[in-house]
Amino acid sequence: MKKENNRSIINNGNGSNNDGRMWKQVGFQDSRWRKSYTIGISQFAEHGSLDNCREGFLEGLKEEGIEEGKNLNVEYKNSAADMGTASQIASELCIR
Repeated sequence: MKKENNRSIINNGNGSNNDGRMWKQVGFQDSRWRKSYTIGISQFAEHGSLDNCREGFLEGLKEEGIEEGKNLNVEYKNSAADMGTASQIASELCIR
């Protein structure tokens, strides 16, 4: 493994650096480096378009291999259209 521009890279035969050797940045697709993620989603109210946005976001993550129940934990909070609750949820999610 080699450090280059503060990113860890390994030699696996894809891509190249300036001295002609072959390197690839270690990324999510490399199962040896796969991580578990936790995200917080704060939704202001139940609403079709807001629900679609949340579901679409999670679907996009799933397409990239980040799937709830496998390597993703989602903390979903809904303030039921209450500004005070929304503020409290935002504060709680930012502290974690």
